[in-house]
Amino acid sequence: FLKVGTDVLVRMDPADMGIAYLFAPDGEEFLGVAENANLLGIDPKQAVAAAKEEHRRIMAEGLAPLRKEARRQTSGPRLIDLALRHKGREAGNLVDFPKRTEAHTTPALDAAALAAAPAPAAPAMPEKLQTLRAQLQAEAVAPAVTALPETPRQRWRRAEALERALAAGMPISAEDALWLGGYREGHEYKGFRSTYGDAAGGAG
Repeated sequence: FLKVGTDVLVRMDPADMGIAYLFAPDGEEFLGVAENANLLGIDPKQAVAAAKEEHRRIMAEGLAPLRKEARRQTSGPRLIDLALRHKGREAGNLVDFPKRTEAHTTPALDAAALAAAPAPAAPAMPEKLQTLRAQLQAEAVAPAVTALPETPRQRWRRAEALERALAAGMPISAEDALWLGGYREGHEYKGFRSTYGDAAGGAG
């Protein structure tokens, strides 16, 4: 009555392991009863008790040889040997040999060991190459020379020199001519000119 793969909510019969009641996933709709012929009529409590008893039996059978060996190792001549060893260790006269160990390694440990190993020495660099490298390094760290900005007095002196050159009919560069034209329009030039006079004509 149910298709394979249908999701259901299963509730076991507390008195019979062979019966299960099926409901819709939300638990609201009863869908039917499922029975296991092999488990019908078995009390769940009795089944749990039987399972525990079997577990205890298996554990007892498995531990029996261990208990027997433990008794053999701690009785008779072996007990005397153990007592003498213990006494020797207590007195500091007996030290157990270290147990043999096997190296444990994994790919991760191998990779870590390789990373921690010292790097192989680099081959010697030819003398010419060393000299060239030193020169390149010196050039790389050489401080860059940056021209300081002109002071107002220096700009005025520059303007004076350019104006004298023009008055004498000497050519000046387009860059200087452009700079002089802009400088003449500023308050700085006009202030110096009112103080020192026309550079081309000389100060009064």
